[in-house]
Amino acid sequence: MASVDQQLEDLMRLNADTELRFDDGGVLPANSYVLSFFSSVLRGAVEAAEAHASSRKRSSSSSASSSRSSTKVIPMQGVTKKQWLTVAPFWHPVTPPVVVKTWGEAELLLKIGSRFDLRPALDKGSEFLAANADKLTASQPARTRKCVMYEAAGIDSDMEDYWDSESEDSSDDDCSSNGGDSSSHAGPDGNEVVWKWLRFADELHLTTCLPALVKQAVKVDRAGCRVTANTQGLSAATLQQLVAELAAPVVPARSGTGFY
Repeated sequence: MASVDQQLEDLMRLNADTELRFDDGGVLPANSYVLSFFSSVLRGAVEAAEAHASSRKRSSSSSASSSRSSTKVIPMQGVTKKQWLTVAPFWHPVTPPVVVKTWGEAELLLKIGSRFDLRPALDKGSEFLAANADKLTASQPARTRKCVMYEAAGIDSDMEDYWDSESEDSSDDDCSSNGGDSSSHAGPDGNEVVWKWLRFADELHLTTCLPALVKQAVKVDRAGCRVTANTQGLSAATLQQLVAELAAPVVPARSGTGFY
């Protein structure tokens, strides 16, 4: 079976009428209708490229130049080809279906999703946060290996030093998305990152995961709810969720004796 990257490139070549040109010099073919369907930002880029191509075609007298001008070119500023190949499988029918496997990959999905208004990327990243918010605890061992996607210039990570490496024998390509179980994601270390994720999710209006992040922030750092640096800039709706969670009665943990 072909790799996910190869499957993706083959799919992107189908009826390709567009070139995506990335910051690292990488180029990928694409279909303008697919780009426009999933991203309002790329839809605007497609329309601008079409206008430019039409202008060139009208001013060209040679058939060769006319043929070249029919291919639309979209510069993908701030993104590398490797990063795009990591997030694009989430809205293409590849086998096996991809899942978010690491915290670094979740952040990459959300940042690229936000930059290009890519709903599938935002949804998948938000689902990961909702399912794994309870892993954001101060009891996790600190791990500092960076996700390989951030080695290239482009999208800077505010939280890259916190990402879990998944396992001690993982390769540096752990952040490549080629399937896997999302049930055992050890979370980043420390209370600070809980608040970073909460502010990040609030900024992107990720309503799917915000309740879980609010609940976890109160659970692991109740006193931190009164620290201005943690809550500064949060939306009114998220602040209301924090207040409601703080006001909720604390259920004591069971002792395990069998008598309740």
